[in-house]
Amino acid sequence: MEYAQHRYLTKDSAATFLNPDYQMQEATTFAGRTFKRVMYYACSDPARLLPPVTAMLTAFERGTRDDLAWVELTAGTMIESGKRDAARKLLTHYAGTRAMAALDMGETMADALDAYTLLAMGRRVPAGSEINTFDPTVNCLANGDPDVPD
Repeated sequence: MEYAQHRYLTKDSAATFLNPDYQMQEATTFAGRTFKRVMYYACSDPARLLPPVTAMLTAFERGTRDDLAWVELTAGTMIESGKRDAARKLLTHYAGTRAMAALDMGETMADALDAYTLLAMGRRVPAGSEINTFDPTVNCLANGDPDVPD
């Protein structure tokens, strides 16, 4: 549920009421919002905050990649021995476990960045009065390409 579309991403959500069927989903932490907080903190001072965020995300991805060999081997062995459903359950469990670990890491990162900016840097109050922009991207890399490091 944490990775499902939450209400604020739905057109006209502010002008409508929540369907009671979705209350449990809406009560969960939304992964998109968690990692958006991390992005906004990192982009608020990219020289100082982007390197540790990038390092943490890269290390998490490396850990996942390092697991893939044993996960795939185990699932493949299960399938070869006729246990296709068990292999599916293993892969689903692994993916779900990593997704929740990523969300936990994201919440920890957002909380740490919040504390750091408050205590070490101070928070900068917006100077302007327009909260929205027509610039379609949020990008804190100097070269403008999020896939190519500065």
